[in-house]
Amino acid sequence: MNRTTGQNILFIVVGLMTSSAVAQSAAVFVSRPGQVIKLVDVNGDGDLLDFAEQSVFADSLPLDLDRITAQGGRLFVGATSSAEVFVMADLNADGDAMDFGEVLLYGQIPPSTPSPTLAGLAAAADGTVFAGDCMTGKLYAFVDANGDGDALDFSETLVVAEGLSAPVAITVRPDGAILVGQNDATIPVRILQDRNGDGDFLDFAENLSYVENVSPGADIAAASDTRAFITRTTTGEVMVLRDLNGDNDALDVGEVVSYAAGLDAPLAVTSAGGGGLFVAALDAAGTVYQVRDVNGDGDALDFAEVLTVAAGVNQPAGIVFLAAAPAGCLRGDVNHDTVVDISDVGSFVQILLCDAAPADPCPADVNNDGAINGKDIQAFINRLLS
Repeated sequence: MNRTTGQNILFIVVGLMTSSAVAQSAAVFVSRPGQVIKLVDVNGDGDLLDFAEQSVFADSLPLDLDRITAQGGRLFVGATSSAEVFVMADLNADGDAMDFGEVLLYGQIPPSTPSPTLAGLAAAADGTVFAGDCMTGKLYAFVDANGDGDALDFSETLVVAEGLSAPVAITVRPDGAILVGQNDATIPVRILQDRNGDGDFLDFAENLSYVENVSPGADIAAASDTRAFITRTTTGEVMVLRDLNGDNDALDVGEVVSYAAGLDAPLAVTSAGGGGLFVAALDAAGTVYQVRDVNGDGDALDFAEVLTVAAGVNQPAGIVFLAAAPAGCLRGDVNHDTVVDISDVGSFVQILLCDAAPADPCPADVNNDGAINGKDIQAFINRLLS
């Protein structure tokens, strides 16, 4: 977790009240024209079909939104024609990102000839956001090097791979390798690995075939270092890419097989942990599916392994699952007494002014953006007043 030191802080709070604010709930977010939709299983019945379980998380965004990704409690979404990446976060903990300063321009692929067209978006564990340009076949990395909350400054947007063929989707594996889905039947998926640790994938053997000579997919999501999933919209399938022999590709017999079938126009896919997937479809009903291998036979082709869990999410472009905050992490409860109240103020200010990070940084990162700094102050006040 990144941390910056606060200095000369004037901290004034009026009318403080005790709060028992709950930790962030698990949610599914879907990008669609002009909006990001939030889906939460409020009543715990295993679906997202009930009252108040679907809401608008962010609005007034470009109509040509592309994929969406998450990192450190923040969401990133790309816009195709402007080649822009937006970052959004619920800073005041009101359940959406529609307030002042909650949606910002994070980065943009530099202008070029031909004009860049953003395709695919993924975030790594270190906060780097990757986006493809389907016009030039380049992969860009957006890095907030100076910690100002965006990647709009000098040397914060970097070309880290070239030679891609019509990239459409990107996913980052837990080990940091990147899988790029391409609209190319010869090499529908490539794997990028920074073997020499120089921060790019431009060197020998760093950009290789991962899958060859099968129909390309629409979206891709890695569930582990050896398993990834692609959607095929026209055939209604989700395919699993399995590196069975540990040679770091899925080029061998039986390594690309059907995982789920019978979905209506599946487009965007995200891993939900525990082997589960959420899939947003381009069908007329605006279906979101949950796909799970319930019986452990290696696929989701059996009864009740593909379920409709939401409807009305029309024209999806991307989908991402954001896990719940860690158990026991109450944002703002920096003195660990299970409530957020005036007794936390002194400890919070001390953490901001101190050079050493706390043993448990989660409660002090009140706005859940992966950093402890002055941006957490307003979120902390909101917790106190809620």
